[in-house]
Amino acid sequence: MYWKYLEIEFEYQKKDELLLIKIDAARLYGNYTYTPPLQCL
Repeated sequence: MYWKYLEIEFEYQKKDELLLIKIDAARLYGNYTYTPPLQCL
Protein backbone atom coordinates (compact mmCIF):
# COMPACT_ATOMS: atom_id res chain seq x y z
CA MET A 1 0.00 0.00 0.00
CA TYR A 2 3.08 2.23 0.13
CA TRP A 3 2.69 3.15 -3.55
CA LYS A 4 -0.57 4.90 -2.65
CA TYR A 5 1.31 7.27 -0.37
CA LEU A 6 3.92 7.98 -3.02
CA GLU A 7 1.11 8.90 -5.41
CA ILE A 8 -0.45 11.25 -2.85
CA GLU A 9 2.96 12.71 -2.10
CA PHE A 10 3.50 13.44 -5.79
CA GLU A 11 0.14 15.25 -6.03
CA TYR A 12 0.93 17.40 -3.00
CA GLN A 13 4.42 18.16 -4.24
CA LYS A 14 2.84 20.15 -7.06
CA LYS A 15 0.56 22.06 -4.71
CA ASP A 16 1.67 22.43 -1.12
CA GLU A 17 5.24 22.17 0.17
CA LEU A 18 4.10 22.25 3.79
CA LEU A 19 1.80 19.28 3.36
CA LEU A 20 4.58 17.45 1.57
CA ILE A 21 6.79 18.02 4.60
CA LYS A 22 4.02 16.65 6.85
CA ILE A 23 3.72 13.56 4.67
CA ASP A 24 7.50 13.18 4.76
CA ALA A 25 7.51 13.44 8.55
CA ALA A 26 4.69 10.92 8.83
CA ARG A 27 6.59 8.51 6.58
CA LEU A 28 9.79 9.05 8.53
CA TYR A 29 8.12 8.02 11.78
CA GLY A 30 6.39 5.09 10.11
CA ASN A 31 2.95 6.58 10.60
CA TYR A 32 1.41 5.16 7.44
CA THR A 33 -2.08 5.81 8.77
CA TYR A 34 -1.55 9.52 8.11
CA THR A 35 -4.08 10.61 5.52
CA PRO A 36 -4.07 14.14 4.13
CA PRO A 37 -7.43 15.80 3.39
CA LEU A 38 -8.18 14.58 -0.13
CA GLN A 39 -10.53 17.50 -0.83
CA CYS A 40 -7.44 19.72 -0.92
CA LEU A 41 -6.22 17.85 -3.99
